[in-house]
Amino acid sequence: MNTSAVILVTGGTGLVGSALREVVEQRQLPGEHWVFVSSKDADLTSWHSTEALFDRTQPTHVLHLAARVGGLYANSRDNVGFFRQNMAMQDNIAAICKERQVQKLVSCLSTCIFPDKVTYPIEEDTLHNGPPHPSNEGYSFAKRMADVQNRMYRAQYGCNFTSVSPAQFGCHQIGLVGRWHSELCTKAQLADLVVLPDARGQEPQSSRPQTSAKEAVISVAGCSNQCLWQT
Repeated sequence: MNTSAVILVTGGTGLVGSALREVVEQRQLPGEHWVFVSSKDADLTSWHSTEALFDRTQPTHVLHLAARVGGLYANSRDNVGFFRQNMAMQDNIAAICKERQVQKLVSCLSTCIFPDKVTYPIEEDTLHNGPPHPSNEGYSFAKRMADVQNRMYRAQYGCNFTSVSPAQFGCHQIGLVGRWHSELCTKAQLADLVVLPDARGQEPQSSRPQTSAKEAVISVAGCSNQCLWQT
């Protein structure tokens, strides 16, 4: 990376962005200037707002982490909204990166966009091998199209655009309380609970002494009815 690199990070206050900021603060290299922005700084679904953000920051590199995200129920209630907003953000970012001759664009995908029927462990090349689960197909197809669009820009215009797909929940997801699976992770975090799978395929254990992983999950989830476990 050259000595005048300006790295614009959209979604800078989200799960990945917040974790990245911590890493950058500890290991920032000379000649790098990192700019972390959130929805308060620009509406990335708006061309004019996105263009104004680029005018202010003048990035040489863009890490596009911003997205409209939600859990199971939020996605299933508004698949159209998730599709349109995430597509608009990616499309504006990619087009302006090409227009401004940004040196590199990296778009962040998601684990939940992989096919509903897939062999585990998941491989990167299986991303487009089948439809995602219908409950979140709006979000999933929009994020998949980021990968497709970056590939097309690279093939047609020679742009250095690519995509990455993270596969973790983390402590910075605490801001997503109320979206079921994220809420469960948050409750586990607040309860100081870590579920530790056994590499030998045996019953996983929690970080709470004398508490099985199943009991711990039921506890933090607040389940009072019988739970059905699918393994």
